[in-house]
Order: sequence, then C-alpha cells, then structure tokens
Amino acid sequence: MIYETERFKFTYNNKDWMIQIWKGRYGITSGAEVGVYCKELTTPAEMFRAVDREDFINIGFKLYKDGEPYMQRGPVRHWWVTGFKLGEIYYARDFLLEVTFYLEDRTKSDALESAIAAEGFVKNASVSPAYVRDGTYIRVYW
Repeated sequence: MIYETERFKFTYNNKDWMIQIWKGRYGITSGAEVGVYCKELTTPAEMFRAVDREDFINIGFKLYKDGEPYMQRGPVRHWWVTGFKLGEIYYARDFLLEVTFYLEDRTKSDALESAIAAEGFVKNASVSPAYVRDGTYIRVYW
C-alpha cells in the first residue's frame, strides 16, 4: 500500500477529535478514505476510536485524476467514508482529493478550521493543499 495521509486534530465539546484523510494506492486498488475519530480528554495521546453515532459528521468527497472526476462518495452522515477502484493502480500524486465536511455548528467548524490551517492548508488558495469555508461547512483540497 502506497498512500498519503493527513490528520486534523482539535478539541470540541470536551473531547479530542481527529479527522484523517488518505489517498493513493491500496494493493490492487486506488482510492481515498475519510475517518472521524475521538477520545476523552484524559485518554493517552494517540488512543483515538471511531466516533459514536451521535458524533457522526456529514462527509462527502470527490477524487480527481488528471483534473477529471475519478470517483465520488456521499455526502453521508458517518464516521468513515471510502472509495476504491479495483485493478486501477495510481499513486497519491496522481490524485486531487476534495473533501467536504458539513458541520452542525460554528464552534466545531472553527475548531476544525484551525486544525486544517495548522497542517499547512491555506484558506482560499488556488493550489493544494487548500481549504474554503462557508458558514459551517469546510471543503479541503489536497
């Protein structure tokens, strides 16, 4: 498996959150994933778990190869959104991943936006890695 990943960590509603995105080659498939994880504030640093149903986020993604649509998933309210194409072998550098997070409130959006910016994503930039925000939704380009 040859993929790239990014993690966005933030604190919201008395929990530590981590949203992780992946793109690239997964054995004999190519594709992308988005996962949403959390942990109690007192839990050791990297002991995240998949969020419970009440913490699911509406997530959608589009994956582009050479500027053309390759696949799309969602939006769906879940903790994990994936998409893979069997027998197509590409690498992370071949893809642009566009992920949209539809969040329920501004406080959570503010926290996620800060985490995205802390990872070097530039707001309203025309090249990846970048993001845009409109109210409570955030779209990441990577």
